[in-house]
Amino acid sequence: MINNFLKNEFIIEKIFDEKEIQEFENTFLKLCKMQIRKLNLKIKSSKIQNVANFLGKKNFSALNEACLMANNSSVGHKLASNKKLLEISNKLLKSNNSSNIISGPNIFINFSNSKISKYTWHSEQIWYPKRRNFVNIWCPIFEDRTKKNSIAIKLNSHKQNWFNFSEYQGYDGKYNKDSLVQYEIPENFVKKYRTIIPKVKKNEGLFFDRKIVHRSLNIKNKKVLFALSFRVHDYTNDMTLSANWADIPYNRKSFGIPDINVN
Repeated sequence: MINNFLKNEFIIEKIFDEKEIQEFENTFLKLCKMQIRKLNLKIKSSKIQNVANFLGKKNFSALNEACLMANNSSVGHKLASNKKLLEISNKLLKSNNSSNIISGPNIFINFSNSKISKYTWHSEQIWYPKRRNFVNIWCPIFEDRTKKNSIAIKLNSHKQNWFNFSEYQGYDGKYNKDSLVQYEIPENFVKKYRTIIPKVKKNEGLFFDRKIVHRSLNIKNKKVLFALSFRVHDYTNDMTLSANWADIPYNRKSFGIPDINVN
């Protein structure tokens, strides 16, 4: 496992069992239906794909809030404490530290023919420049993502640092108030790297290096696809005293000191 990760800077490993994910699905479904009721709307279906799609079309912000509620539910915290998730992450980080910091779960929903909740080419190093040792985990839930419908990654892009990017809100140049903020690495910066789309089965985790450039996919089907993401951080040698994994420089709010004692 370690050798494969060192070679490619990503591996795929089974993490969750079906019972854990079913429990999370039930919680998320209840929260989505609660939002629908509060909006004075009705839906007969109890399938999470239909319910999330309905809520997203009626009020995307309300769906986002339901995602945050599910992330922070007791069931969401339980997923973040999954033994396999932490064991694999600690091995990849070369750390047996019980004080490693877990960010997640975060729900990602890929709507067919929609660009609202998608990311262009980026590296997590750009989003978390103060964090020097962490691993990303992307985990599809409810169904396999083995038919060129997972995420795209640039092989060997982890061999360089990524600090230059274009910041905007939207996707493919189109603004939308519900769209994600992009820290985009332009296509011509990464075109020399081969693009691959890993085959990841449901409840498996795609573990990848913080520097790897990756992006969402525009999937041309009628299905609503779901995934969870996590980041596991080892703060040991980060040049900040902040607890915030998104501690960002240049804003004079970062928590640093002169001659900080790190390696």
